[in-house]
Amino acid sequence: MSAIAKAEVPDKSWLKFSKQQIEVLIAVAQGKSVFITGSAGIGLGTDDAETLAAKVYGKQDCRDRWRRAKVLVIDEISMIDGDLFDKLDHVAREVRKANGNNNHALCFGGLQLIVTGDFFQLPPVKPSNPRKYFAFEADCWNNCFDLQVELKHAFRQSDEKLIGMLDEIRKGCQSPHTLQLLNSCFRVLEDDGSGIAPTRLYPLKVDVREENSKELRGLGNPVFKFSAEDWVAGSFYRGMLDGMRLEKELDLCVGAQVMLVKNFDTEVGFVNGARGVVIGFKSLPFKEGDVKEEVARLINPAMKWPVVRFACNRAEIVIGPDRQTVESGGMQVARRIQVPLILAWALSVHKCQASWIRCIADQGASQCCIIL
Repeated sequence: MSAIAKAEVPDKSWLKFSKQQIEVLIAVAQGKSVFITGSAGIGLGTDDAETLAAKVYGKQDCRDRWRRAKVLVIDEISMIDGDLFDKLDHVAREVRKANGNNNHALCFGGLQLIVTGDFFQLPPVKPSNPRKYFAFEADCWNNCFDLQVELKHAFRQSDEKLIGMLDEIRKGCQSPHTLQLLNSCFRVLEDDGSGIAPTRLYPLKVDVREENSKELRGLGNPVFKFSAEDWVAGSFYRGMLDGMRLEKELDLCVGAQVMLVKNFDTEVGFVNGARGVVIGFKSLPFKEGDVKEEVARLINPAMKWPVVRFACNRAEIVIGPDRQTVESGGMQVARRIQVPLILAWALSVHKCQASWIRCIADQGASQCCIIL
C-alpha cells in the first residue's frame, strides 16, 4: 500500500495529519501495527471464540483498546484464516457491547473495518479449519463489508510481458508462452569461484532461522556476536525496532554467507542484496561522523568487525556498524545501530523483496510469483 501511495501522491505537502494520525501512518509503514496478536489480547487465537472473548474482557487494558477503537485496519488479510476472522468478530461484539447500545448486533461490534491484502500471496498462518482456509470463507465476511474492491493496476512493474506472465503465475494458469519464457531462463548454475551458494528462500522466518543456524554451526569456527544498540523516544515506538532491516542479534564467523542490507556504493555493487562471505575480522578506525567508538564497543566489545569478500566484484571490505532511524513529525523516534549484514544461506521471501540477488532457490510453496 505504501508503494501505491507514493506513486499516486508524490507531493504530500498539502496533506495535514494530527499527531495520532502520523503515529498510525508511521506504524503502518514500518509494518508493526501488531494489534491482533499483540495488544488485542488474543495471542495466537487458538482458543475457541468464547474463551478468547473472556480473556480479552478480563484484561482491562485490552478491553479498553477494543472499546476506544473506531476503525480496525487489517493488512495482509491473506494471513488470517476464516476461523480466526470469525473469532475476531465474536470477540469484538462481546467486548464492545455495553448497556443501552446495539454493538453486539453489529459486525465487529460496530467497528469500521478496512482490510487489505492479496489472497494469491502469503497463506494463512496455521489455519485450524480447512473449510475456512481463507478469511473470505468466514461466516461473517460478506456481512462485514458494504464495498469490496479489486485492485488490478501493477505499480512495481512496467513491462507488459512481465506483468502478464506474473498475473498468469499468481493465478496458476500459465500459458504455453509463459512456460516457454520461463524455461528459456533455465540453466545449470556453474561454480563462479565466489564460494557463495544460491540463497534458499522460505515463506516463514522460523525456517530461515533454522537453516542459517544449522549452516553457521556446521562451519565449526569461533563465533563473533554483535548486539544492536537501540533507542526509542518512548514505549509507543518500541515496536518499530522489530521492523528494521538491521538485526537485533547477529552471529558471524569465518565462512559465513552474508547479505548486505544497505546501499553503500551502487557504482561498484555494494548495494542492498549484495552477497558475500566473511573471510575474517579486524579492527576499524572510527572517524568523526561515524558511529561513536563507545557505542561500537557496546555492539562488539572485542571491536573486531567482519571482513567480507563480495561476489559482485571480489572486493574485500570491512563492514562496521551503521545506523537506521525512524522519524515522526520531523523528529527521530527510533534508532538502531548494528552491523548492516544478515546471514544469507536462507532468507524469507519478505526480507528479499526490493533486493538484488543474483542466485536464489525457492524452497516454499505458493511463493513463486512473489519471488519473481
